[in-house]
Amino acid sequence: MDKRGGLRHYISSVCGILVLFLITILVPVIILQAVIYYNRFDARRADELQSNLELARAISAAFSAYVNDILRQEKALSVMFASPVPLPESYIRRVMAGSAGEYPGLRDFAWINTKGIITVSSRPGVAGLDISDRSYFQNILKGKSYVVSDLFTPRTGDMPSFVIARAVRSDSGRLIGVMRALVVADGLRSVLTVHRPEQGAIAVIDSRGYAVYGYPEVHMSWRERNWAGSQAVLRRALAGTETTGIIASALTGKDIMVGITPVNGTEWVAEASRPVSEAMAPVYREMFRNFLLLLTVAFIAFILAVRISRRITVPLNALRKSSQAIGLKGYTERVQVSGPEEIEELAATINTMSEDIRFKEEERESYIHTISHDLRAPLTLIQGHAQLLQRFIDEAGIDDNVCLSVVTIIKNTHSMNTMIQDLVDSARLSSGQLKLDIKSLDLRKFVINLLEEAGTVMDMERVKAYIPHGLPNVKADPARLERIMMNLLSNGLKYSEGEVTVSAEKTDDMLTVSVSDYGTGIPEEEQPLLFERFYRAKGAGRREGLGLGLYITKGLVEAHGGHIWLSSQAGVGNTFCFTLPIHTIK
Repeated sequence: MDKRGGLRHYISSVCGILVLFLITILVPVIILQAVIYYNRFDARRADELQSNLELARAISAAFSAYVNDILRQEKALSVMFASPVPLPESYIRRVMAGSAGEYPGLRDFAWINTKGIITVSSRPGVAGLDISDRSYFQNILKGKSYVVSDLFTPRTGDMPSFVIARAVRSDSGRLIGVMRALVVADGLRSVLTVHRPEQGAIAVIDSRGYAVYGYPEVHMSWRERNWAGSQAVLRRALAGTETTGIIASALTGKDIMVGITPVNGTEWVAEASRPVSEAMAPVYREMFRNFLLLLTVAFIAFILAVRISRRITVPLNALRKSSQAIGLKGYTERVQVSGPEEIEELAATINTMSEDIRFKEEERESYIHTISHDLRAPLTLIQGHAQLLQRFIDEAGIDDNVCLSVVTIIKNTHSMNTMIQDLVDSARLSSGQLKLDIKSLDLRKFVINLLEEAGTVMDMERVKAYIPHGLPNVKADPARLERIMMNLLSNGLKYSEGEVTVSAEKTDDMLTVSVSDYGTGIPEEEQPLLFERFYRAKGAGRREGLGLGLYITKGLVEAHGGHIWLSSQAGVGNTFCFTLPIHTIK
């Protein structure tokens, strides 16, 4: 059986039906679970993105408050430079240095004149620096009231820093100078004191997309600080829109869930993020646990289905074998099964049917035996007296016409005996009651003896045997093998005028016997029907017989474990071949 046929057979079995029933229950459950977890996954992702956005807003507010606080301080310090009474420079430096010390990360306060030269600074060595080319100073000159610069490396050699600069103007709007605060980026750790569990992170990013400060703190080169090129979400936020999404981390390459929001009063943004694997881990764990539970339940259900199906299929197989035995020999021993009530009732019905069939078979066998005996008894007497009469006629030399009548009587009683035997054998073959007496036979010797003995009742002069010496013995019932040979030989003699040959050869573990005639042959459309019961070929005309000869021959050959076939060609003749098992000496 091919795989497709095997699959169809399994699906149509009791076990297959139970498994399909389980699948029809489990599949909707699995689909429902998948929908539930998809919704839960989606809700968890939305919650995480919103949480990151809320945290980014908090970072933005904290950084904005820090900037505003410094701007207020710068406004207070700028009063000293706008005073109509000049104050001592040493005093101004002390005040500026004291103010700078109050702000974490603030490197110094400095006063810049309108030409971009630092004239006073809270840190020694800075006065005199020309910062007129810095973009934040240029923006002040263009009219901005204050500026938060992008990250840069100061000329003083400090760590990456940024500037919070405030314009100081007269009442008429004329620029008097610029108060600048230089903030070291790493100093923001004291301002943005937000600690995220596990791998959660925060960052403050300038208007160009460079990371100014991040937590957890990681040393980054200038190239690694540039996040704008790899984060489309970040570019949208820098354009002024709060944004959430899932992106690849610029540092680790892992997928992270981010929330980004602009920092009020600046062109910067604040970002909060968390790896997708960490954020979704609770959902994954729950889903994995439930999947294992579902898998366990499905496995247990499958085992139960197999055990339940065996409780049905085992007794069903026993009933099937019993039914097959009934089909072969008409009855069987009582079958004892245990299982569902319906199967036990079916077993009881089959047992009852088997008993009825057995009783009817015994009646039929008795009937066949009786008919056979009662029909043969008068025929035997007729044949015996006819043969005795023939001997008396031969001795008395009476007319040939009388002798011909006696011969006709003898021949027809022989035909009647053959037809009675055909009917008996046909009934026994169909009921499975045929019994064989298997012996080891020398086929060549058996055929030669058969032809000699049959010469008294059949025209065996036209039969030629071509059976080589040295062939192995066959396993056969002598009486049944004689019947097979006589049926085939009588057919050959009956439907041909020429020679009939018998040959044999060894093929594997069988002996193939061939009976050939050289008659008109049998039409191709009739050949498949020749071995059917009561079928007579169209060319048979009114010839005697019941159409049982080849049917019985086929049954007898198959009862020996062989098979029979016909090779026929119109105008050439027929060859009937059959096989017999070889007797092997152990």
